[in-house]
Amino acid sequence: MRGKRKYTAPQETLNDHIGVPLTLLSAPDDAGFLVVEMGASHMGEIAALCETAMPTHGIITNIGTAHIEGFGSYENIRSAKSELYRWLGRIGGTVIYNDENTVLTDLLAPGCRAVPYSSPAGYPLNIVQEENKESMCLNVRATVSDRDYLFATALFGEYNIDNVRAAMATGIVFDVPLSEIIDAISSYRPANNRSQVVDTGRNLVIRDAYNANPSSMEKALASFAALRTEKKMVILGDMLELGTESDRGHASVVRQLRSLGADVIALVGPCFRKAAGDHPMHLFSSPEEAGDWLRSFKPEGYTILVKGSRGMMLEKLYPLL
Repeated sequence: MRGKRKYTAPQETLNDHIGVPLTLLSAPDDAGFLVVEMGASHMGEIAALCETAMPTHGIITNIGTAHIEGFGSYENIRSAKSELYRWLGRIGGTVIYNDENTVLTDLLAPGCRAVPYSSPAGYPLNIVQEENKESMCLNVRATVSDRDYLFATALFGEYNIDNVRAAMATGIVFDVPLSEIIDAISSYRPANNRSQVVDTGRNLVIRDAYNANPSSMEKALASFAALRTEKKMVILGDMLELGTESDRGHASVVRQLRSLGADVIALVGPCFRKAAGDHPMHLFSSPEEAGDWLRSFKPEGYTILVKGSRGMMLEKLYPLL
């Protein structure tokens, strides 16, 4: 890897039938390692992408309810994601998997080499969140063969601990020195509207509006609720592509908001407007409406979580925060 083999990874989300070939075509001829992201909104898409990219190793980071409208059910989402596992099983490839997630463990396909996060090279790896009173970003304690390593990240949210596990386990599988793995994770600065913490000079803004579904909303709000800060504001946009699960999903988030304890709550989009009922929240049909309100409100001194589906374009509100 670093200093040993050239590697290439997409600099943005290129995970569909157009983006994956672009990733492959952009790789230099002497690249020894290629990272390919695969996404899907319908059955069979990941299987087709595997035929294109022909991966030898694979990770499913999680299985949520994103794009459930296109899949029809959560079971179909599980089946679609597991197309990667089944491809690797057919070719005798390697699956690096979160063995603390029973859903992913149950999907393991025969024929593949299964490497758990907890033991990526035959010795124990344990990764937990370390309490961080001075920053809202994730601090990590990694225990490798009874030796502890403490390091900070620039990522918001306890839910990112599984992404750290995936990164560390994968690095170990490919013989990357542990010091380089930790340096890469701790020096990573998200700039893609995911788990991104920005000090605007007026407020601390958590930009997490690249995508949203009920499970990711629940985790983000739980991490936000645990923050020790005096003034909190939440701005949420509709979760799109939920199909028949939309009403239930938005109602579930509203119930969680009722006990959040935020000083200001703003909801953007018709789905949240419908789910809000009589709760005293600021309700807006569009980011433009929310923007007009923010220009008048002029928030200052707040810690603000902004989360919603990409199609809601909540990034329009960032200059006002």
